[in-house]
Amino acid sequence: MTVICPGFVLTELHERAVSTASGPPKRKTENFMSAEECARICAHSIAIRENYHIMTWAAWAGSFVAALFPDLLDQVVARYSEASVVRE
Repeated sequence: MTVICPGFVLTELHERAVSTASGPPKRKTENFMSAEECARICAHSIAIRENYHIMTWAAWAGSFVAALFPDLLDQVVARYSEASVVRE
């Protein structure tokens, strides 16, 4: 079994989750990993039978916070996602 903590991955879910009548918002994506890159890293970790693979410092911190304060982690992730939306 391989446990993978990828951090923030830019997927279609971001667009669909916060779309408005004018369409999906523009995002600051410099701190988001692409879905393709995440999939490549996951496939490699599984192929070499890693037990754990934590991809970013945010995922590392989140894995500890989730164990102790899961509701807090949900709030932090939601705020970070909202903060990535470019306000015009």
